[in-house]
Amino acid sequence: MQGQAHISEMLNAESKEIVIMPEQTLLKHVEDILDRKLESDEQKGGTRTQDLLTFGYYHFLNALGLKSLSMRYLNSLYTGLRKAYLRSPSDNLYAQFLLQVFGFSPEEFQSLRQDQIGVALKARYLFNLVQRPVKPRGLFEREVQRPKVSLSDGGTVRLNSLLPILHKACRGQAKGVFANFIAGLTLADLVYSPGAVVVQEAHLQAQRHLVAFKILTLLTYSKIDLDMLAVKSREIQMDVVVMRLEETLDVKLQPSELALFKKDFQSFYLVPLATLRDKISHHVQGRGFFEISMVSLLRRVLLEWERFQTQLRKRLLKTFIDFDANGDGVLVLDEFRELMRSLEPAVTNERIVIVFNEALEMSDDDSDPDRMSPQCFVEAVIRYRLGGHGTDFLDLS
Repeated sequence: MQGQAHISEMLNAESKEIVIMPEQTLLKHVEDILDRKLESDEQKGGTRTQDLLTFGYYHFLNALGLKSLSMRYLNSLYTGLRKAYLRSPSDNLYAQFLLQVFGFSPEEFQSLRQDQIGVALKARYLFNLVQRPVKPRGLFEREVQRPKVSLSDGGTVRLNSLLPILHKACRGQAKGVFANFIAGLTLADLVYSPGAVVVQEAHLQAQRHLVAFKILTLLTYSKIDLDMLAVKSREIQMDVVVMRLEETLDVKLQPSELALFKKDFQSFYLVPLATLRDKISHHVQGRGFFEISMVSLLRRVLLEWERFQTQLRKRLLKTFIDFDANGDGVLVLDEFRELMRSLEPAVTNERIVIVFNEALEMSDDDSDPDRMSPQCFVEAVIRYRLGGHGTDFLDLS
């Protein structure tokens, strides 16, 4: 069986044995592989999935029947993407992402990790649900008609059309990934009034619109009861609303953003409730001012994935320390047994021993084969989703 390292070594950007493809043909092959890879991963439940480069090789092998043709087509994708990126590195950012996600020439283009690739494929799928003109009836039903995708940014969609789908993929939970995604958006991530030239005045207007959009969108998804915060005169103190919003979603708005937001109101400290609802309708439920590209979405989602992983690992390491009874920095079976029962009270002793032994096999340190390190513990909890930890970052179901 061909492996990723072996296939990567066989790729040759200077090879004459390639199929010259127009950009849209190249992208059609790429998009088809990415669609099928996500479908395969979802069917396997995200466990022990094949790397994308190897998957692409066997995708062509199944279609063409010959190993030589499979490598020829895979090399053609690599060559086409590489040439497009090197022709204009600052413009063809989607070409760069595809080079990284496939793992083409990792010494030249830093490859994404397997976990990052899985998250990126899911984010791309959500983007396509908005971008593609024919709504799919099933989760992975392919469209007959595809929108035109470019190697520059992967295409764009309206931000307020994407957010409801992203919210569902976050299991309908506004707090956490979804709120952090919105709060972290900047003008650099978005397209404002497509086709317009952004001069200084337009830039300031765009900044004000973005701040209002972010805060009012977060307010909508937070499900804060505005009627409960209103005073008898049916007016509301916006500083109280913002404070409640930050507490509810665990986000922190920047002082500069609040200063811009205040300019949207004649009196920030006492706003008619009807006025606030009108602004929410205009900024959030209306057509909206902003679009987001595929590249910007993937970049933002991967940033949130790293934040999510970091926070999860910190929580798990704290749990490890709490159950390390003698404080020697490792867990023996008895300590791990107590920890497992705190995570899953109904777990059997047989299951505990199996997980413990398999976690030990992940260790590169053979000097202490019967003791579990913090790193092995974290990896085991995430792999086996113990106690609900390690569940999917984005849920496509």
